Amino acid sequence: AGDRSAVAQKIAAMTPGLSGADISNLVNEAALLAVRRGAKEVALRDILDASDRILCGLKKESQLLTAKERRRVAVHEAGHALIGWLSPLAEPCVKVTIVPRASGALGFTQNLPKEVPLYSQEEMREMLVQLMGGRAAEKLFCGNMTTGASDDLSKATKLAYGMVAGYGFDETVGPVNYQQEDESFQKPYSEATGQVIDNEARSILKKSMAEAEAILEAVSYTHLRAHETS
Repeated sequence: AGDRSAVAQKIAAMTPGLSGADISNLVNEAALLAVRRGAKEVALRDILDASDRILCGLKKESQLLTAKERRRVAVHEAGHALIGWLSPLAEPCVKVTIVPRASGALGFTQNLPKEVPLYSQEEMREMLVQLMGGRAAEKLFCGNMTTGASDDLSKATKLAYGMVAGYGFDETVGPVNYQQEDESFQKPYSEATGQVIDNEARSILKKSMAEAEAILEAVSYTHLRAHETS
């Protein structure tokens, strides 16, 4: 009973914001996985595997990566995970994997979101730096960047524009919400203001990338120094 209670607590912790039906679907998927591996009870590993399936799709066994490609994916995901670990306000990291998925993902770093999605300006800035972590890691440790970071860039760009034009977090643009959900709402700003919004969002993204590189460079230097003195 104690083990089941602990598993139930972990399920609750890793499913903030999900409805009862969503959690039921997760547990049912975990039960199917347990049956397939010949187990008599659902274990935490089944819960985690079921969560991966629901979030990212089935494992894509047919997609074979070369050793060089696997290293790049590992470097990319390690960049996200390391920056998340070192960022005091970042959401806790639950899992890092480099197993290709049917969704097209070659790997992913899963963070535990808040029960209540209320974020400060500082938290959103750290989220941006973490999103840039994979791209920065590829640049620093693989010598170049690939299209693998396109989804990260898409999320980061949306977040940066939200900070500038939606949440009023930018000093230059000011406390104005230019992102209206009502389609009938006329665009309340001029072309010049639109250019300012673009410039500020671009600046935030560039600073986030630079900060991600600086954090990873510092980690790399510290690790190298530790080896030299050992």
